[in-house]
Amino acid sequence: WGTIGGVTAACDAFGICGYPEQLAYIEFEVVDNRHLSDADVEFETLFSDAEGQTHRSSGSVAADGTHKYVFNLTLAFVGIVNIDVKLAGKPVLQSPFLLLVTPRSCEEGRKASTTGECRCQGGRMEVLRTCISRGAFMSGLLLPPLVVIILLVVIFVRAKIKAADAFWVIDLRSLSFDDPPECIGQGPNGEVIKGHLLGTEVA
Repeated sequence: WGTIGGVTAACDAFGICGYPEQLAYIEFEVVDNRHLSDADVEFETLFSDAEGQTHRSSGSVAADGTHKYVFNLTLAFVGIVNIDVKLAGKPVLQSPFLLLVTPRSCEEGRKASTTGECRCQGGRMEVLRTCISRGAFMSGLLLPPLVVIILLVVIFVRAKIKAADAFWVIDLRSLSFDDPPECIGQGPNGEVIKGHLLGTEVA
């Protein structure tokens, strides 16, 4: 019997026993109903990945006198996994059986890798456990310094304009007029009076 993702099913030799997701907790119970042996139960998993490499793992469960043996697995690879179970060195009747491991369910924008890790997809990258597009990341990275540079340029230009305008602003204390002031012209906005600015005649 196997419990895969909380669902219990009987396993038959050379049949697919279940469809667990990558990294799901899988538990199997082997029961020696005929009490044939007090030996340990051994199990071996065999998986061939897309590149043709074979991955093998094994383990054993010690006898405890109850004739029930429980072993568990967590499988990372996607595909068909062959599980061979032996009692006292001999295959049990339902062995070997198969598991069809399916890709792990991931959050939107992520996809399970061959090892079961949920990774960002579609040109996205992970920043602080969130998938964002590379464009958004670059914008977030470059925008603050760009705003600071623009602000510094605006401040610099305003300071230069103020300095240039200060050249044309005349301090009234620097002007002097004849006594009585001499009027040298008249217009719609007022009179033009002759004066002196730092020794130079001005109107």
